[in-house]
Amino acid sequence: MSSSANNNQSIADRVLSAIEEVLFSARLQGYKVDDKFVRRYTKYVKEISSAYSKNGKARAIAKHIIPNEDVYNKKITEYPDWYENNDKGNLLTNLLKFLELCREISLAPTPKKPKEEITPTKEEVRDWMDEIFGRKKN
Repeated sequence: MSSSANNNQSIADRVLSAIEEVLFSARLQGYKVDDKFVRRYTKYVKEISSAYSKNGKARAIAKHIIPNEDVYNKKITEYPDWYENNDKGNLLTNLLKFLELCREISLAPTPKKPKEEITPTKEEVRDWMDEIFGRKKN
């Protein structure tokens, strides 16, 4: 998938898609449903899917997995020793893609909603002042 297509997907959708690839590869390579590895990634899916703010939860998970560049560098160095690709699945490749996505999300600035600047008129301020001080309008 191209990066422009990725940018059109929500953060939650991108993370869920990457986790789906990881879980698919893990199961093809013989990981069982109750293995700790599979349970961990399944938990991420459930947490994102049930969250009020799916993008916020996906961002929090990404930051948990890759809180900074040093952790990212350590994981991409260690994962090839722990995981592998084989003829049944590309677990290592999918994990490294997932880590890169987490890095991209966690190191990006959190988008802020622009505050709408509304300046009240003098009349609106006077009405508000009269209301809070209990003054009656003439």
